Amino acid sequence: MNLSYLSWAWAHAEMKKFDENAEINIHEFIDTDLLKAYLAQNLAPDLAVLEASKVNYRKDNAGAYVTVSVTIKGRTETETLPVMDMKNKSLVNPNSMDVNKAHKRCFVKALALHGLGLYIYSGEDLPEEVKNEEKEKTINERIKSGYAAIKKLDNSLDKVTVDDLLLARLNTEDLKKVGKERVFDELTKIYQEVFEANK
Repeated sequence: MNLSYLSWAWAHAEMKKFDENAEINIHEFIDTDLLKAYLAQNLAPDLAVLEASKVNYRKDNAGAYVTVSVTIKGRTETETLPVMDMKNKSLVNPNSMDVNKAHKRCFVKALALHGLGLYIYSGEDLPEEVKNEEKEKTINERIKSGYAAIKKLDNSLDKVTVDDLLLARLNTEDLKKVGKERVFDELTKIYQEVFEANK
């Protein structure tokens, strides 16, 4: 969907470099389905059972949410994030994989409150029109400079052009059909491979 993201594994490694004692806390909640089952039978909720049956996400009529706290050098930042599908639509009844992905995204967002990867979220509160114009401009500049840098290395690709590699990797006959972020990501990978090969 042409969205920027930060790998949770990379973010975790960087966090531990900064503070090896950094902690991540995935918050737990009362299982609302269990609570509803008690109430449907006109039973008083068994607090011990509810406590023992806590889940790592909460639900309401709007959807499901996760909450993650990150503590670095004694300072704690907490973030809550909806559990979303592949189209970033909120889910009411997520499966375990949906919840797991939401935890990782929420961890990265909580970590951003400490400063790491905060650039990804900058501008997310701007009006959509302004945000899209700025994003389009940034993407175009990145692609232009990245493509120019890779073209200089074209000779080391042994007669296979960058365009050929892109078309093969992106499984298309027309680069215009592919999102600009995806093209840039693939250009970056090609550049890195050429760089590694020519060390």
